[in-house]
Amino acid sequence: MTAPTQLWTPGWSEGQAGRGIELAPCCVAPCAVATRTVPTRPVATRAVAPARRPLALLAVMLVTFAVVCGLVLLGQAAAALSEVPQETSMVRVGAGETVWDVAERVAPGSDVRAVAARIRELNGMSDSAVEPGVPLRVPDGR
Repeated sequence: MTAPTQLWTPGWSEGQAGRGIELAPCCVAPCAVATRTVPTRPVATRAVAPARRPLALLAVMLVTFAVVCGLVLLGQAAAALSEVPQETSMVRVGAGETVWDVAERVAPGSDVRAVAARIRELNGMSDSAVEPGVPLRVPDGR
């Protein structure tokens, strides 16, 4: 096998070898392959100094710890809201009140949906319809 033949390119001097067109030997027909030498320079990379790596790791660990603590506290607050008081008392339904209104009135710090469901359960109700003046057994959250 023979080496590619270097051709002279107009406008280039002899000192620019390797920047012309080379003909590669081929079985069928010669083909032109353009070659050009591109100078490479080192790429500047910014590395963390070895003394700063432990500080960066400590910062990441502290941020992660703070996020986890925040999520735990948020979960505990949500669980406290959803707890329905266990003690019960009797109340009368006011004019124009619904089970949801009664639930908000009797357990203001709890989840209204959970308290309304508990009121329906305590009173054997299938829906949320209530008559004014009717006494209801309700969770006492006061």
